[in-house]
Amino acid sequence: MKQKYLIPLALAAVGIYFILKSKKGKVTPVENPIPEPAPSPKIVKKGEIYIVNTQSSPLSLRPTPSTKLTAIGTLAKGSEIQAKPSEVDGWHEVYGNDGVFRGYVSSQYLLKK
Repeated sequence: MKQKYLIPLALAAVGIYFILKSKKGKVTPVENPIPEPAPSPKIVKKGEIYIVNTQSSPLSLRPTPSTKLTAIGTLAKGSEIQAKPSEVDGWHEVYGNDGVFRGYVSSQYLLKK
């Protein structure tokens, strides 16, 4: 009677296992099917889609709805962002696709898509 044993090796992360056959002690490599890719992260909607509409330079992303503090990043002209009006007039809150708050931008440079 033939007996087969699956033994995961250190290469399991690559998806390779070896089947040990009792007959003559042969080891035959067998590749497992490639696992399905992980699903894309879910997009969390926190606002509307806006297009950055600056003349030429990028739009500054700020930590507060004010120009008093240094920008924490920039958004290129033509970029699509997820944002909603903040409680401070003239500013929008910017959110990532994961729904996490990223910062503030001046409302005058945004066009609603």
